[in-house]
Amino acid sequence: MFDLNDTLGLWTGSEPERTGPELLVADLESTAIRDCGLVGRSLIASLRQCGCPVGVEDVVPLLGSPTRVLLAQILVTHHACSLESAFRLAERVEADFCDRLAGEIEAGGGLPPTPGAENAFAVLQSEGVRVALDSTLPRKVVDLLLARNTWLRSGLVDVVVSAEEVNAPRPSPELIRHAVRSVLPAGSSRVAKLASCPGDLAAAHSAGCRWILAYTRGPVSTASLRLQSPTHVIECLGEVSEALIGRVLR
Repeated sequence: MFDLNDTLGLWTGSEPERTGPELLVADLESTAIRDCGLVGRSLIASLRQCGCPVGVEDVVPLLGSPTRVLLAQILVTHHACSLESAFRLAERVEADFCDRLAGEIEAGGGLPPTPGAENAFAVLQSEGVRVALDSTLPRKVVDLLLARNTWLRSGLVDVVVSAEEVNAPRPSPELIRHAVRSVLPAGSSRVAKLASCPGDLAAAHSAGCRWILAYTRGPVSTASLRLQSPTHVIECLGEVSEALIGRVLR
């Protein structure tokens, strides 16, 4: 016999098929946390320390690449290095960068979450959407940032992965896939990516993310982000839950 409740899936115990994301993978630096340009300034200072005179305009387009890869690219271009010698020098520059950035973070009491991030993550978790963070920073710096924020201990974030855990620079999808494997069962494909750099957005496409959110208040222009064809362009993290699950934050 025809029953409207049955047709609509309203019988007790029945659940409507979920069509939203199961996981959001968000960038750590410049997206989930507000670094106020500290990462870029520290990279420039470390490069200049080794005699490579670069500016913001040289570093910003490469943000989103693993730190050592970024440094090697700059050294090849601006320091007349071969690729092999650039990677050797990049290792030393990266060590200086880690020490410099760690000192700045500790002196300043840490880097605060971006306004709206914690609320957005809490809403997503309450709706059954898991949250992961990924980072191109060295694990030493990532761990310091985690020690200063309680996301993992409070359950707002399920896992944080670093580029050191995969051997593939962006726009390779491997960092996103590593985050997905850490949280979701095999075969899950409903993944969203939140990023503020072109390389991260390109990686999201490569990883097959269904939702690709470009956050416009990072270090890169909105026009550059739009070139990566995101599914959503957002100006504040309070818009994340609306874009992904249709819930507006009050």
